[in-house]
Amino acid sequence: MRFNNVKIVMYLDDGLGGSSSQSDAFRVSCFVRDELQKFGFLLAHEKCQWFPSQNVNWLGLEWDFQNGFVRVSRERISRTMSLVNDILIKSKRSNMFCVRLIACLTGQIISMKAVFGNVVRIMTRFLYFCVETRASWNSKVLLSENAIQEVLFWSESIKSLNCSGALFRNIDLSETRDFELFSDASDVGYGGYINPTVQRSDKSSSQQGGDIVLQKDRVTVSGSWSQKECNKSSTWRKLESVHRIINTHSDDLKGLSLVVYSDNKNVSHILEVGSKKENLQLIASDIFQSCSYNKITLIPKWIPRSENQEADLISRQTDRDDWDIGIRQKIIDDVARSGAGNNDILNDLAYKMSDYILQGKSFNTTKSYHSSFKRWKNFIQKEGFECLPAQPVHVALYITQLLDQGSSSHVVNHAIYSLKWAHELHGFADPTSNSYVKCLQEAAKRIATPKITRKDPVSSDILIRLCNLYIESTDVLIVRDLAMILLSFAAFLRYDELSSLKCCDVKFVDDYLCVYINKSKTDQYRQGNEVLVANGSTSACPVKMLQKYVMLADINLLSSEFLLKPVFRSHGIAKLIYKNKKISYTTARENIISRLKEVSSGLNLGLHSLRSGGATAAVGSNVNERCIKRHGRWKCDSSKDMYVVDQLENRLAVSRKLGL
Repeated sequence: MRFNNVKIVMYLDDGLGGSSSQSDAFRVSCFVRDELQKFGFLLAHEKCQWFPSQNVNWLGLEWDFQNGFVRVSRERISRTMSLVNDILIKSKRSNMFCVRLIACLTGQIISMKAVFGNVVRIMTRFLYFCVETRASWNSKVLLSENAIQEVLFWSESIKSLNCSGALFRNIDLSETRDFELFSDASDVGYGGYINPTVQRSDKSSSQQGGDIVLQKDRVTVSGSWSQKECNKSSTWRKLESVHRIINTHSDDLKGLSLVVYSDNKNVSHILEVGSKKENLQLIASDIFQSCSYNKITLIPKWIPRSENQEADLISRQTDRDDWDIGIRQKIIDDVARSGAGNNDILNDLAYKMSDYILQGKSFNTTKSYHSSFKRWKNFIQKEGFECLPAQPVHVALYITQLLDQGSSSHVVNHAIYSLKWAHELHGFADPTSNSYVKCLQEAAKRIATPKITRKDPVSSDILIRLCNLYIESTDVLIVRDLAMILLSFAAFLRYDELSSLKCCDVKFVDDYLCVYINKSKTDQYRQGNEVLVANGSTSACPVKMLQKYVMLADINLLSSEFLLKPVFRSHGIAKLIYKNKKISYTTARENIISRLKEVSSGLNLGLHSLRSGGATAAVGSNVNERCIKRHGRWKCDSSKDMYVVDQLENRLAVSRKLGL
């Protein structure tokens, strides 16, 4: 057919053909019919349409070639609506439905994707969740409230969506982009901004009787998470960031198109098709319904992190601003009282000044102090008193309550230090220097100090026996675990230091290994540290084991990717995942401890057992004290001594030297 320049498309035994004019189309129709009969095909003429038309019903779709639209056939819409109404009527009596009925509705809706787009996937997720709970295809399932809401949505929207139809011409969506939204989220806050991409007429610059800043300038949105929200996944936080920014300005964006840029690929994917995770799907569904109600055209786009730095900066400024201690406002008020309130340059510096002041301590310390200060604030304001400045006797009463509740000395100390921090920032007198508070702090050390059970250190003999077990192994998973164990032991590494190592942070020299520690708990000023690990002579040589891991995993030591990544198995062969993601604490702990227990059952082991074991072995071998502190990044003897376990012979030597 196509050899004779006949424009025709086939789907199994259904075909569609045409031409640029009615006469040519009729000629093509006759030619195709005659050729098929000539080849011996038996044609069902009652199902065929041989006379040319610009409105054709094909594959359950109505094709309008005159206007370039495609719609779902009326029969299919009617059949789906009948099913929807049947479910809604029955749901008033019971929420238990035959799983085949729910699966049938879900399948019918998803089959309309060609016309309705990704909405069919977003707004059937909860129906799909219900289908997945089936015990068998003959069982009944409980239709959740969210699933019923999806059925209601299709009851109200399916006809209007089909009436709009879908263009089957190629459309350049860039022509319809009115605004761009860049968003990001951090551990404790979110932020983003909306940029206008085109100039619009004045008639669209007013909604509900007010002037809209959106049409003239960029709008910045930021906020902070609750304590519970801080613990959510990064995908949840970044998706919720988009949700809150759109909800904040949904009225201003009515009838417009919005491109949403995110540096998280999961977020862009979820905004297009929804999520299999219920908590993420709830957010995606709410975003879609909000956009649908306000007739906002949403266009999700992924961008690399390097192109989203401004939104990232806004979310990090939120981290510093929203500590509920009012330091920024106090600085602005002080600047205004100094007579410089009308000076734009000095006002801008005042905003930056608060950011720099709060960076006087590490972010995690500030975050921890804020959490502790917030508990104090809730306590004292509930009793009708001010949290800043605090009265010393009120602070003493608060500490008394903490002790009365059974709080540990660590919680008491944290409460005191956070109050001291907040008062120093504001220039107030320190209420924790009061004698009541000091006495209560000492009391907490005596009555509220929990018993500490330290982990047992790992010895060199244990590691040699472990490596001898796997001396011939070429499995990437096993060799990675052994490399982690030996490197932690030999370089005195904490888990965070180990997991954060990049490929470019290790350098093999002739007879030793150089490890660069970019960020350490004891390196608050980020000066960096180099740790040198010498070649060993046993099977537990950390340098040789790391070289073996690098070779088996085919690692490029010039790369900036994480050195120790999760492993997956394909056809029985272990490989590193392709995504640049460091190994999680839980996985590292489970793998390392399970390996060590193969040769050291009965010991109380943890990840600190390796750092402690290395330090203990070094002290027992009479290594120079200064070199030990430098190797372990310890600044004082007391910090180092916490990791060292004195050997039995050394402890007995004290009494033996007494001459008794």
